Amino acid sequence: MPTNMQPLIAMPIHRMAPFPRLTSDGQAGIVEFKQVVCAGGGGTGLNSEHADIRRRIAELEDRLGVLETENKRLLEVESLLDSLAELTRAIFWETDANGLITKVNSVSTSVLGYSPEEIVGRMHFFELHPEEGREAFRTSALEAYARRDVFHNLVNPAVTRDGNEVLLLTNGVPVIGPDGALIGYRGIDVDVTKQRDTEAKLRESEARNTALLNALPDIIFMLNGDGVFVDFHASSEARLLIPPDVFLGRSIREVLPGEIAENTISRIETVCRGRDATPFRYEANVASETRYFESRIVACSDDRFLSIVRDITDLRRAELEQEALQAQLRQAHKMESVGRLAGGVAHDFNNMLGVIIGHNEMAMEKTPPSSPVMADLREIQQSAERSAELTRQLLAFARRQSVSPRVLDLNKALDGMLNMLRRLIGEDITLDWLPGKDLWPVLVDPPQMSQMLANLCINARQALPGTGRITIATDNITLGPEFCALKPGSRPGDHVKLSVSDNGCGMDRETIAQVFEPFFTTRKQGQGTGLGLSTVYGIVKQSNGYIDVESEPGLGTTFRVYFPRSTTPAVDFLDEEFMPMAPGGHETIILVEDEKSILDMVATMLANLGYDVLSTSSPSEAVAIARRHRERIRLLITDVVMPELNGRDLAWNLKSIIPDLKCLFMSGYTSEVIAHQGVLEEGVHFIPKPFTSRGLAASVRKALNEPVARQGRSE
Repeated sequence: MPTNMQPLIAMPIHRMAPFPRLTSDGQAGIVEFKQVVCAGGGGTGLNSEHADIRRRIAELEDRLGVLETENKRLLEVESLLDSLAELTRAIFWETDANGLITKVNSVSTSVLGYSPEEIVGRMHFFELHPEEGREAFRTSALEAYARRDVFHNLVNPAVTRDGNEVLLLTNGVPVIGPDGALIGYRGIDVDVTKQRDTEAKLRESEARNTALLNALPDIIFMLNGDGVFVDFHASSEARLLIPPDVFLGRSIREVLPGEIAENTISRIETVCRGRDATPFRYEANVASETRYFESRIVACSDDRFLSIVRDITDLRRAELEQEALQAQLRQAHKMESVGRLAGGVAHDFNNMLGVIIGHNEMAMEKTPPSSPVMADLREIQQSAERSAELTRQLLAFARRQSVSPRVLDLNKALDGMLNMLRRLIGEDITLDWLPGKDLWPVLVDPPQMSQMLANLCINARQALPGTGRITIATDNITLGPEFCALKPGSRPGDHVKLSVSDNGCGMDRETIAQVFEPFFTTRKQGQGTGLGLSTVYGIVKQSNGYIDVESEPGLGTTFRVYFPRSTTPAVDFLDEEFMPMAPGGHETIILVEDEKSILDMVATMLANLGYDVLSTSSPSEAVAIARRHRERIRLLITDVVMPELNGRDLAWNLKSIIPDLKCLFMSGYTSEVIAHQGVLEEGVHFIPKPFTSRGLAASVRKALNEPVARQGRSE
């Protein structure tokens, strides 16, 4: 070794060598490193450092391989997500921190009409929002960006390329950089326009169905195949009448009464066999009130059934009322028909009885009292008068009996009848009299009132077993529309109520339905004619009143009569003075009767009373007679119904000839010609057939003695 060579001094020798590294985007890169060689020491330090570097290089290469694998898998996941997005028709997107769209998949084309190339880097997400409200939407969204909010199921509208509006369901998360700064957002949009429309239609349908169900008066129960209540619908739970926890989860037999439960189950079985089940009605006691229901069973599915229950209480009550009204109407028609028949029979029968009574009476006058035939004549007279009483009762029922109504205080009138009524019902029966205070006046015929009250008391007496109690009461009452709606034939307004009650055996519904019919009686044959209550019915109707009966077997009977209140003050008919009636006279009377047997009999009666009689069966001949004897004739006695001319028109014609002529009408019943429903007008004199010579004398004398001014024309 040369001596002039200096010893080695350790000096660093720098040499750059390439070194692989990972870039920030995960890609492999090259970096240089410095190799240091030290002089002296045999190079041991260099070798050691070199080995360490190679080891680090190996580690980095291994890590780079792992990163490359993960990066490949990430790319595969991203490709998978893009494919899934295409399949789910969802828009995957990314934006920067200012809302500029930096990435979007191709689904945007089908949903929004914009291709990715038209959106990425060109549009901010808020530019897709409808123009109206866009600025507010941008401000709100960027504020959420600044807060780094997570968007979860936000529904916002978006405008498509062709100007239509779609609805997007947005989910998004912030993307944060290594330095913690907001890089942007990424997320997914799903087109829910059709879903929104479908849901809106569904909500509309549900609202409509709910409104329809709530509008129905029905309660709907759902049952399973075992008859267990599983659900219900009622517009108000108050309609259920029972709380839901009482029936939900329980079977029909546990909740409903036996018959109702069995009817429901049988109809479920019918529906299971594929047949329609008929509705059934039932009644139930709810809160101490009887209510009526109708139930229908329909199939909802294979194992679900609907029990549709409707409260038909009002309907059923209306039906019952209608049935009652129809029954009453049929009864009224029947009574009217019977009344017309009875009136017609009585009219003809009265004519025949008049002849019998008149001739028998004249025969009795000619027969000495000691004669053997006198007893027979008296028997004939009594039988004829009893027959005449029957016809009077028929006429009363038919409302064709002659009446002269007067305004009465019913309490005073009844006070005068009590002694007679007590004798009539007997000492074993207690008669209670309960007069109402300050009773209103009524317009009635006094004799008819006596007859009506006597018949009611006799009927009550016969309902009592031996002893008992009859109560007569009066009261003022105002009938309202509700009462009249339930009681056909009654009229609203002020009335005086007369009630006759007994505590006897009572009547069933079938008997009540026939109680006013002529000849109907529950008594044994020979114990009554069956005309008592029918006479009462006719008297009440002829007085424009209303009669009602209430009775139950074993609980007695009450008859209530309602007379209309009169606006005229009452008079005391018991104290009214009548003009004296003479047995006969010498005046000239013109007699007109189309029935010859009656004409001859009445003419004979009048002649026996001393009157001068001009008789004829023809109204036209009567006019001629009046012209010939106008100076002599003082009274016209005429039948009411005649073929040529009725009695009223004949009287008017004769009065044009004889102005001061007085008139007396006679008939088997009071025709509408001279009376309204048998009620005589003031100043009209009438004698019903049949009549006796004594009765005729009284009527003739009364008509002749009355001033002409009171005998006005009967229009």
